[in-house]
Amino acid sequence: MPSDPRARRVAELVLAEPAGARSLGHLSRAAGASPRTITRLFPLETDLTFKEWRQRARILASVEMLDGGRASISAVAARLGFSSAAAFGHAFRQVLGIAPGEFSGRPAGRTLSDRVGLSEPGHCERSEAISISGDREIASPRSR
Repeated sequence: MPSDPRARRVAELVLAEPAGARSLGHLSRAAGASPRTITRLFPLETDLTFKEWRQRARILASVEMLDGGRASISAVAARLGFSSAAAFGHAFRQVLGIAPGEFSGRPAGRTLSDRVGLSEPGHCERSEAISISGDREIASPRSR
């Protein structure tokens, strides 16, 4: 999570409603900052652009919904505001390096890093995980 109070407020708003269609301008105003300030703060605070961070927040929300097969991929995509299941699948693969179906097909009860294969070749190590809120982490399969 960003430490700057303005960026943190934007992050909290996104996490509270990951499917939210609120624009950066709206989120920035709610945090008492300009869009340009938030655009500058996120990379400084998180090593991610705001757009990348927001996408990862949406994917984290999807991981929680897909965990244990509680919801279908199509339902999760729609609930999180993706234009289609294909668009959701593309974003999911970009962030976690596996398809949503591969993730939801793994047994429940394993750690998130085990379930998304972070220890498998081609995936990032646990130390490269990106914390976005407290103890909830998601990782990028690409090295930064």
